[in-house]
Amino acid sequence: MRLEVRTPDRLVVDAEVEAVNAPLPDGWIGILSGHAPFQARVQPGVISYRPRGGDDRRVAVHGGFLSVQDDRVTVLTGVAREGVDLETLDEAISREERQLEEMEQAARRRFDQIYQKMARSLSRRRRRGL
Repeated sequence: MRLEVRTPDRLVVDAEVEAVNAPLPDGWIGILSGHAPFQARVQPGVISYRPRGGDDRRVAVHGGFLSVQDDRVTVLTGVAREGVDLETLDEAISREERQLEEMEQAARRRFDQIYQKMARSLSRRRRRGL
């Protein structure tokens, strides 16, 4: 069976697997080859899977959507990291959110500076009668 874990940016996992375990809103689901088709929401957590002939692996996801169809398990999520736990993933998301907030604040300050310069320039023009 094939497992794909996708984010909007990239394909995080693309592997032939023997089994998949995923956290759903009402509990965990185990998926083996030949599983009946279904779709469900995925809770934030860790999806574990066993590649063919390999050891168990994990991918932390920040929620999403899971689909099982024709021996293919597809997980669509906003954020996923392979080989980490949910706490590490949450920390990475928090860091990125802080960085985005800092960039947004810097952009607001720059906008305010430009706006003030423009307002002063217009004020001078009005006083001069231009």
